[in-house]
Amino acid sequence: MKNFLIIALVFVGYNTIAQEKGNFTFEIDASRIHYQKMEVYNRYLRDTTDVTTSHFGDTYLKDTLTASFLFGASLSYQPTNFMDFGIYGAYQGNQFGREYQQQHYVGGSPSTFILADHKVKIANHSYIVGISSTVYLNRILHFDNYESKFLNRFQIGIGFKVGYAFSSIEQTDWIEKFELLTPGGIQPIIKSTSLKGSARNWSGNIELKLGYRFVEKSYFSGVGIKVGYQFHSSSALRNDANAAFQFGATKEEMRLNLSGFYYGIYLNVGKK
Repeated sequence: MKNFLIIALVFVGYNTIAQEKGNFTFEIDASRIHYQKMEVYNRYLRDTTDVTTSHFGDTYLKDTLTASFLFGASLSYQPTNFMDFGIYGAYQGNQFGREYQQQHYVGGSPSTFILADHKVKIANHSYIVGISSTVYLNRILHFDNYESKFLNRFQIGIGFKVGYAFSSIEQTDWIEKFELLTPGGIQPIIKSTSLKGSARNWSGNIELKLGYRFVEKSYFSGVGIKVGYQFHSSSALRNDANAAFQFGATKEEMRLNLSGFYYGIYLNVGKK
């Protein structure tokens, strides 16, 4: 969040300087994206290879990632009245958490068992930076020549984005304590293990934007809605030692496919 705020402040400052020319626009957006191809990740969420299924319960077996929020910001330059070009950044991420207890046999005579309290957090993140362009159909169709004030300020745009994505996943397991069942007593031991994997890949978007310039001579000039599709599929994730991030009894390689349809709102600052 801190990095996003810094980038946003840089964009706003850059736009303020360039506003005198009337050629630059800063835009922020928030969308809801519905993923189409998350089978591998969802198998990972429900994987019970190392733990007896009954310890997780039914809730664990139903964990799936089907949708998320997508946040973005862009700075664009408009050399003609019907098209702009710019740079953009985007972020999307999710986190799952669960708690369970598991009994472990530790040997001894008489036999000794421990009851471990586990907490698991699984998180995935994707940061994207790239270039963008929007073609304004309202300019091509000369909406600004109509007498209607609504049509004069109405915007229809077809947007395109191509970016480089930094995708990652991290699983952290905490064992907060061991309770000795035989012969009895509690041993407060805290352990933590972490698994990480990351990949870099290309990403693309195509979207339809419908907006309205509610104030003509102000930095806050327009608001609108957008619908589109994101193309985002990573290669196999690898850890810091460049080993594949694998899971399950078959050692399946982890890949993130964040492709899907999205819809949302946007606010732009500047004049088109």
